[in-house]
Formats: sequence, structure tokens, C-alpha cells
Amino acid sequence: MIKNPIITVVFLLLILISCTKQNDDPPPVQNVDSLGVGWKKVAIGEGRQTSDIWFSGNTGFLVGGHEILKSDDSGDTWNVVLNTKSPVFNVSMGGPQNIMAIGYPQTIYYSNDAGASFDSIALQDKQLNEIFCINSTVAYAIGYDLWKTSDAGKNWQKIYSFPIYNERLYRTVHFINELEGWAIAGRNLTEVGVYNTQDGGNSWQFLDSGLVKFGLNSLFFTDNMIGYSGNGSQVLKTMDGGSTWEIIKGGVSGFVDTHFFSSESGYVSGDKKIYKTIDGGLHFTTEVSLSATNDDAKVVEIYFTDPDKGWACGYKGYILKYQK
Repeated sequence: MIKNPIITVVFLLLILISCTKQNDDPPPVQNVDSLGVGWKKVAIGEGRQTSDIWFSGNTGFLVGGHEILKSDDSGDTWNVVLNTKSPVFNVSMGGPQNIMAIGYPQTIYYSNDAGASFDSIALQDKQLNEIFCINSTVAYAIGYDLWKTSDAGKNWQKIYSFPIYNERLYRTVHFINELEGWAIAGRNLTEVGVYNTQDGGNSWQFLDSGLVKFGLNSLFFTDNMIGYSGNGSQVLKTMDGGSTWEIIKGGVSGFVDTHFFSSESGYVSGDKKIYKTIDGGLHFTTEVSLSATNDDAKVVEIYFTDPDKGWACGYKGYILKYQK
């Protein structure tokens, strides 16, 4: 026992300084990938960088650089089916036979025979951003304008021009059927918001929520009321068809992608992580956390065919696959 009061005070101060120093130490940097149960890495070729992925059943397509790749076994193996003149960065499928991909800045590559052959068409749009397939024949493409095909990509019609544009804005579109959908677009040079259509894209209403402005980069609606979005640092949710939004998760970064199976259950991604919620965003669990020291490890896009099977791309040389 320490009986000298001076020595006791010095001793306690040393303990306090020691504890303070320990608490101030930064946490160790994660230098390995942490994959939750059911997740695994699948090699797609050393150095290969991809930007979008889509599946219909066990058939999937992956795009990035000047390549379109195909998998027939749920993403376990991949083969290049097309080398493109334009860099390809977005893909959608209307079924296992029908694929459409965007080549920068205005080319659409499409196949109606499961990737055995491809055709291409250039639209008179300054910069296409995204394609969304409704079924095997109907799809929408959004850029400075909204385009529609009713014959699986062979012909496209411009059906709407959004009013004023922001050059840096990524525009995205999501439909729950052929008539009702939502889009992110600029209303003026500095303001970004959500638009809604009830007539297949022929007319759009701007939903001025006061919250969803600047940098929204994904949309996913489960029905005509419930939808999710991301803005590069937060995950947002609407329960009234896009008129108002609330922040349900902060602390995300990069391109925030969203994919939901119901109003309550789904996944969101951001930079190096994938999160899951089963209660509509009240709580999230981290399912994937990629190495903080590996600049090639990141998540750009996620896609799920059902709650038991999903994929993510963006990791240089790999994709991520989930199977319960």
C-alpha cells in the first residue's frame, strides 16, 4: 500500500496520463476484407475494373472499361462477350435474353439473344447516364432527356426533356411498372430533386421536398409510396411517394447504391461497405467491409435477384457474391 500522499498523487496522475494516452491512440487500420456470412470474392481477371452488374436468374452481365462480360452460373465464372468501342458503365436486363448497356457518351449496346450477338445505336443525347428495363421489350434511358424503347432496344423515342441541366449531375431513373416511375434531375443550375411520372414518362412532376438536393445518386422504390435514395454521405427514405424524405443513415461515402426486396428489407452500399436492414432503415448491420488500405477495394453497384442471392461490383479484379 502506498502511504505517502505525494507519492499517491503522482502515482494516480501517471495512471491517468497512461489511460489518456491509450484512449487517444487511433484505432488500427483495417487492412483485410471483412465479409459476412454468405459473401465471397470472385476473381474476374487481374486489373479488371467494373462499374455495373445485373442478373436475371443465373444469367448475369457485368460492364466496365471497354468490355461486357457474361456469367451463366450465378457469377462464379465470367467471360467477355463484347469488346466495345465506347467505355461501358451501365447495364440493365429485361430477362435472360435481353441486355442493354450504355457506352459513353450516347451509345446503347443491346442484345436479344443472351449476349450471343450485339447491335448498337447512338441517341441524340449529350450524356446518357442510366438504362432501366421494365420487361423484355420496354426500357427507359435517362440523360439530358428521357428515352423509351418498346422493341428491346432497336428503336428509341425521346419522350421528355427535363427543363434545365446541371453538367455535373448524375441522372438516374426507377420504375415500378411501365407507367409510374421516379427520376433524379436538375430543376435549375444548382438544385437537384426527384421527379415523378404517372404516365410512362410523358409528363413529370417535380417533388420539392426541401431535403433531396445536390448529388443524389440512386433511387429504389418498392411500391408507389416507399422509396430509398443516397446522396454520397447519407441514406434517405420516403414514405409518401417522394414528396418528403428523411435521413435514415449517415456516415456513408462515395456512390451510395440501394436495393430492396420489400418496404422493410434491403441493402445499401457506400465506398467500401455494404449494409443490410430488415426494419425499413431503423437499424443497419455491416455485411461487407473492404480493406481500408486497398484503394482497389470498393463497392460501386449492388444487385440482388432475391434476399438469398446478390452481387456487388467495383472491386478491381473481383466481384462480390452473396448466396445464403
